[in-house]
Amino acid sequence: MNESLVPITPSRSRPEALRLAARLDEVGIPSMLLPEPHPGRFRVAVARPWAREAAARLDAWADPGARPAGGAYRTAAALDEDEPLPTRRRRLAACFALGLGFGLGHVYAREYLAGALLALGQLACLALAAHGMGEVIWAFPALMAMDAFGAVAAVRRENERRRREPTAQLAATLPAVALVVASAAVWAPAPADPAAPTATHGAP
Repeated sequence: MNESLVPITPSRSRPEALRLAARLDEVGIPSMLLPEPHPGRFRVAVARPWAREAAARLDAWADPGARPAGGAYRTAAALDEDEPLPTRRRRLAACFALGLGFGLGHVYAREYLAGALLALGQLACLALAAHGMGEVIWAFPALMAMDAFGAVAAVRRENERRRREPTAQLAATLPAVALVVASAAVWAPAPADPAAPTATHGAP
């Protein structure tokens, strides 16, 4: 189970999630628990080929009187109509990040705020380099690499229906972008100026 992992239950306590996962295992459907942001809460997930059967079985086992309106689980109808199965690809996210830059890896993974912050960081590198801070340009490829690695993880979260909230994207991305740009400004060597005169052997 990797990119094709599909959560099929709402957030549950650990004992309840384990009970549902055990029932699925009993009928031959492998499952696992995905932790939620809230401590002690989990969702039951299965591989994509098992999603419709697992959701249908959980709906059949659920107590109709205790089920919330609209169904407790992702039924086959819901999977087909209301919420298409995820189709994001990690390799494609990395290609967007490294081939095009400007945060497009995260944008492809639907973490739009993180992508916007990375794009602003890369634009800031270009602007500062154009105004005499040439050493900052070294941060540009570092931010592209950050976008690529982060986008791969973001695609995994998106396909598992665990997309980060905007506040979490801001808290994780803004300090990292600022650190990379500041480090380049302080530590990176300035690019050589081709117009500068060079010393020659034997020159007085």
